[in-house]
Parts: sequence; C-alpha cells; structure tokens
Amino acid sequence: PGDVVVLQFGHNDQKQPDLLAARGGFSTNLRRFVAEARERGLRPVLATSVERRHFDGEALRATHGDYPQATRDVAAELGASCLDLTPLSATLYTSLGPDGSRALFTQFEAGQHPLYPGGVADDTHFSFAGAAAVAELVAEALAPLLFDPHQEARPA
Repeated sequence: PGDVVVLQFGHNDQKQPDLLAARGGFSTNLRRFVAEARERGLRPVLATSVERRHFDGEALRATHGDYPQATRDVAAELGASCLDLTPLSATLYTSLGPDGSRALFTQFEAGQHPLYPGGVADDTHFSFAGAAAVAELVAEALAPLLFDPHQEARPA
C-alpha cells in the first residue's frame, strides 16, 4: 500500500482493434487496472505509449492512433496521474533526427551484432542506450508526481 504503479499499454493493443479498440476494450481495461490498483492501496499512474521511430523524411510520424488520447482521457476521468510519454519520446527522437535516433533502437547492419547476423532494423524496441534515455524521460516525468501533495493521497 502506498506504492506507485505505472500502467502503460497500447503498443500492441492496436493490433487487436476488435477486442481492444482505444475507446473499447483498451479503455475498459485501463479503468479496471486503476480500480484494482486503488483497491490494493496503490497509487496508479497511467502512461501513454512511447512513440515508435517512424520518420517520413525529417518528420516523425505518430503511430499509435487514438490510444494515447484514450489513455489521457481515462486518466482525467478517473482523477489518475498521467505520464504523457508519447510526445516526450517523439521530441527526443525528433531532436536526434532520422539518423541519430537509430542509436536508440535495435538497429544493426549485417555482421555487426552476433544476435542479428543478418542485421535488423527494429523501430519499436530500444537498444540499451534507448532504454536508458527513455527511462530518464520517465523518471523526470514521474518525480513531480511522487512529491505533489495534490496527487492521490498515500494511505497511512
């Protein structure tokens, strides 16, 4: 009780739109997870998905449809905190550009990495450097929520 739990979904939910539509099963599940966390005395914090790395020329293209907004809306509806990681991650990738942002993801040329002898160009899963950079974004966004007296009261 009193611990913070960060809940982030959406990356894969959009692959099942009939079952987990942003304004259907996805939002219903977020509401359930927040309720279950609160029942256990936890402080739920919803987080929007980190963006995928998808550039059209120099412009980063949003890839999550309505899922980030659905997360924001459920957080507002339930009075839960929300870490808006979608724009934070998009800003990070954009600041590095199409070439520089590759280092944040699992991107290897053929023969460059023993786990990917034929190479890989994965714009969803982070490299160690990318994971650390995004963890820093999460920590910076989460820290004020942990110490804000206007957030959900911690149980005694």
